[in-house]
Amino acid sequence: MLRQVWDDPLSLAKESRLRPSSVVLDAQSEIMEAHWRIRDAIIHNRPIPLRLDPDLVSERHHAFNWLIRDMNKAWDEVETNT
Repeated sequence: MLRQVWDDPLSLAKESRLRPSSVVLDAQSEIMEAHWRIRDAIIHNRPIPLRLDPDLVSERHHAFNWLIRDMNKAWDEVETNT
């Protein structure tokens, strides 16, 4: 997919489609759960679950919260509470 974007960036725009709200909300819920597992591990001084990158999960959580219009906050005001 990434190679396709570099080779033909216009195809990405042409083929892009909005996802149903339910899909976006489910993904937001899943990333919030992953973020909580990371925070819980840190709070209890346990290893972070495998395959969970804290920085990546935090950024995705932030992006999903912004995408669902977290109380209409600006990008730099969106919170990632768990």
